Amino acid sequence: MSRTNNQNGNTGFDRKLLRLFPRMAELFDCLADMIQRMDPRQPRSFIAKMEGYFKSFAQNQKWHDAAIQAAFRRMLRSAKFREVLKQYWSTEILRIAKQQAAVDPRYSLLLRLIAEAEAKVPLVSLNALTQSANPIESLPSHCAPVDLIEQAQRLKGEARAMVTLRALASVAEATYNTYLEAMWKLSYFRESSWPPEKPSFGNLVNAASSRLGDFPGLVDPRAGWMRNSAVHHRYEYLVNEDRLLMWDNNHPRVEVPVDELVATVRSMYLLSGPTFSRVSQLYILRSIANTGLLDALLSHAPGLLDKDENIRNLTEHEILEKAKLILDPLRAFNSRFLTPTQS
Repeated sequence: MSRTNNQNGNTGFDRKLLRLFPRMAELFDCLADMIQRMDPRQPRSFIAKMEGYFKSFAQNQKWHDAAIQAAFRRMLRSAKFREVLKQYWSTEILRIAKQQAAVDPRYSLLLRLIAEAEAKVPLVSLNALTQSANPIESLPSHCAPVDLIEQAQRLKGEARAMVTLRALASVAEATYNTYLEAMWKLSYFRESSWPPEKPSFGNLVNAASSRLGDFPGLVDPRAGWMRNSAVHHRYEYLVNEDRLLMWDNNHPRVEVPVDELVATVRSMYLLSGPTFSRVSQLYILRSIANTGLLDALLSHAPGLLDKDENIRNLTEHEILEKAKLILDPLRAFNSRFLTPTQS
């Protein structure tokens, strides 16, 4: 943490935090180690372990200690310090988020599609991206296909072909279906319209692929019939050629090299799992900064920590009112299509 910030001129910010919480560096090191050692077959256990560690750390750090809260209030009353926090968000946090998303070059296509939707209705992409931006909520589904994909890259011959088919079915169910629905929704939002009732997986692939023809690479048009082939056992392994003969009720038989299928499944997973989640998080973080919500949170932060409960409640109300103003265009758009119980 300190080394990164030193390169960007945030040493004062680091020093003040470390003075208040001397074990902060230890926290980041421990979290990085836990993430690196995570077993994708045990996502719920990992989440429970992380939550337990955060709870223990918070108790040891005495977050609610009056002296610590007073120190925070003094720091946050400083316009200079709030500007440092804002710069930290705009440089370090957004830089890291973009760097992670950019591992997959297709991230730029996702951002362009989001930008087209946002140009019609500010923050309309929240209707499609909020769930995927939540790392705790999305982690179990992201982990589900990992073991199968790793096996597919390790095994040989028919064993590899069979586990790749299982990986394809898992990716389609665990990550690609949610991703497709979001792409399909965004294709309507960029036209200032609302999507109809969600179709079945195969029809969703066809609809999203057709509607996003100007975004090649965001939807694999083969995903529907290939998933059906894997799930409904419409395939035959060609022993001497290391190929799969694949088909479904509406698609003719096609020979697919196992190497090609492994690459396809891995590509579908990377886009619909890690990349989509990271782009969604980047969008949320940028929106917090660009809409003025970050400014509102920072300017009201001292009031949130005030000893007087009335001041805390008033501050929360003021922040909520600001958030409502920011979300007004989205609420107006949604109200055109949704009943009060749906919105």
